[in-house]
Amino acid sequence: MDVAKLFADLESNNMTLVDDAKKRFSELFGNTRESWLPHSMMDYFGQTSSVRIVDILVKVQPPHDKFILDKLAEWIRSGGNKMLALTLFGHIIQKRPTWLHKVGNHLLVKEVLKLSKLEKEIIPLINAVLCIIDLLPVIPVVMGGFVHDLFEIFNYLATFDRNTSVSLPEDQLIHLQFGLYELFNRLYGMYP
Repeated sequence: MDVAKLFADLESNNMTLVDDAKKRFSELFGNTRESWLPHSMMDYFGQTSSVRIVDILVKVQPPHDKFILDKLAEWIRSGGNKMLALTLFGHIIQKRPTWLHKVGNHLLVKEVLKLSKLEKEIIPLINAVLCIIDLLPVIPVVMGGFVHDLFEIFNYLATFDRNTSVSLPEDQLIHLQFGLYELFNRLYGMYP
């Protein structure tokens, strides 16, 4: 099976080729129990931002779901690919795969929470906060164990412009305020 051709077919304008490529990737996932396949697809997403890859990734079954979560946590921890990890994680959360509940017991949640409390750059900070906001209703019981962290993040966002030496441009300040507002609404709605 030529994986390069499958990637090309996946990005085709011909929907028959796209559907066939998705089906063949699904078969490949069924026959492969190693991490190289989901990792390759994640790297491909990093190069192309392909939403069609996300459609395939969210349909994987064990053990591939764990490989995806492990790689996302590694990317966030390493720092160099944190935006890529947060973007892909955000897409995955929005698609609500059947295995998303497993993220509650994975290191990835702790890495996103940690990033949200320490990040100095506004764009990764807001991406991490939006992931948390979207994840809260998916795993409310697990996230309830992180209430202290969630309120630390809320406090960090509320005092971000005073606690950092960076003067935010108005457009970034608006995003920060939006993230703070959305986090407040979600926290108040879930943990009054």
